[in-house]
Amino acid sequence: MSKKKIGILVNSLSAGGAERIVANLLFTLHEDYEVHLLLLRDEIDYPMPEGQLVEFLSSEKQGGSEAGSNMLRLPIVAWRLKNYCSRNEIDLVLSFMNRPNFAAGLAKIFGLSSKAVMSERVYTPHFYNSATLRGKIGRKLVSWLYRYADTLVPNSEGTKAALVDMVGTDIDYHVALNQIPVQSVSTSGERIVDDVDFTQFIFVCVAGFRQQKNHILLIEAFSKLDDRETQLLLIGKGPTLEIVKKKVHALGLEKRVLFVGQKDNPHKYVSKAQCFVLPSDYEGFPNVLLEAMACRIPIISTDCMTGPREMLAPSLESPIPAGTAFHGEYGVLVNVGDVEALAKVMAEMISNHELRERYGKAGARRVQDFDRDTHPDPFRHVISSVLEGRSF
Repeated sequence: MSKKKIGILVNSLSAGGAERIVANLLFTLHEDYEVHLLLLRDEIDYPMPEGQLVEFLSSEKQGGSEAGSNMLRLPIVAWRLKNYCSRNEIDLVLSFMNRPNFAAGLAKIFGLSSKAVMSERVYTPHFYNSATLRGKIGRKLVSWLYRYADTLVPNSEGTKAALVDMVGTDIDYHVALNQIPVQSVSTSGERIVDDVDFTQFIFVCVAGFRQQKNHILLIEAFSKLDDRETQLLLIGKGPTLEIVKKKVHALGLEKRVLFVGQKDNPHKYVSKAQCFVLPSDYEGFPNVLLEAMACRIPIISTDCMTGPREMLAPSLESPIPAGTAFHGEYGVLVNVGDVEALAKVMAEMISNHELRERYGKAGARRVQDFDRDTHPDPFRHVISSVLEGRSF
């Protein structure tokens, strides 16, 4: 019997959480399905299975934005998607992130006969700020085009709740929490690092340099620490990198803040640092926190919508008072944008070895709940259910 055909639609395979999920899915699905990778941008940072089918539906360049003229090209992308799927008899399109989801919705309007599964990777109300024109347009497109999905797949309960408010309850939802190969991440963390000196106390952050990630908050909090021997290691690339470097220069931190760029294996750096910090304004369900847990180091994160609270402090139901930190079961949370609270808890991590040990062990236990090797893949379940017409 011939394999069912699946098209996976995403902006690119550049370094990022959603892109990593897609790269992993290519390997997971290829034995049971004929998988077509459909990209809007010619940018590939992750390995793919040998012989992977790849089609570029747009002429966007590397580093392209999701705003402006790229949004105006959505009808063209949607028409190309519809025609490609028709020519290749694609049974199901699985799209990731906003613009690919919009393109899939438009393609359904244009006559796409394939099933459409759309995965939302961020907390939509924050990604599309209603105070801006872009945000207002984005919200309209979400409420209109996401309704054409056969199933919507948010990656956290918080994002699902937001989508229900924006899109309604007339379609199926299935939350697919991110998973990682815990043992593989742990093993890759054991490899040697020869370009960073880990004899000092090091905070580490792995995040693309984008406004959402709010590296400036982390830099400002780090500047308040009294321990001048402490260093901050930043791993990643992106459009706000130069802005962050200028902030580091303005605060006189050039010798204490280390920029090492994008790394194929960030885990070997994370595992050797003393504490992981995520300063984001908003997230979906950040893989980097799971990977830090697998590397057995303590975590400080902003209590952003969504993901960190679900991972690190699932029992927390109330807001965190300004200027304070919440010590959750598996990590520490501070409010988004709270420089003072972040600086205080970073100082606490430096001085309290027992706290670091406790959270390193707690995180290693917690990440087992998200182990791809021991838990069923949620996307396989969604795909097979939609193709076979089964309910969830």
